[in-house]
Order: sequence, then structure tokens, then C-alpha cells
Amino acid sequence: MWQTCPADSDPTERSKNIIKNMADQNDYQGQTQWFEGDWKCKDCGQAITKLPFKPDESRLGELRCRDCHSKNRPPARGGFRGGR
Repeated sequence: MWQTCPADSDPTERSKNIIKNMADQNDYQGQTQWFEGDWKCKDCGQAITKLPFKPDESRLGELRCRDCHSKNRPPARGGFRGGR
């Protein structure tokens, strides 16, 4: 016979426990590592001083500031609609 533990009775609480355990295992604190530097946006020339990733040295001329990145981003695909 199956027995349920208290966490199994509430799916939301169970999900929270799973996420917490995954975070503990990965030592993830929900914080993004920022990299500081002296870069320029390829489109507008604005200074870029912090990035949420370490830029590839061979692609430094392709960096965009937040505003230019937003303007040049491809449109969202719309998710799962069952079409092909």
C-alpha cells in the first residue's frame, strides 16, 4: 500500500521542496554573476560597464547595450500552438 508524506499532499509545497533541494545541490543563490569591463555598444557607442556573462574576446565588437539589444531582438515565436 502506498503511503504519502505530508509534502506529497500539497503539490505546491512539493514543488517548492524540489526546487529548494535542487538549489541546495547546485549551491545556487538566485544571483547572477556580473562581469565588469570597459566595452562599447556596436550600434550606438554607449559605454557598457557590466554584463551578465563573460564576453568572448573574439566577439567584443558585437556587444550591444540593453536598449539596442531590445530593439534588435527577433520577435517571440509565440510558444507551443500545435502548428508546424
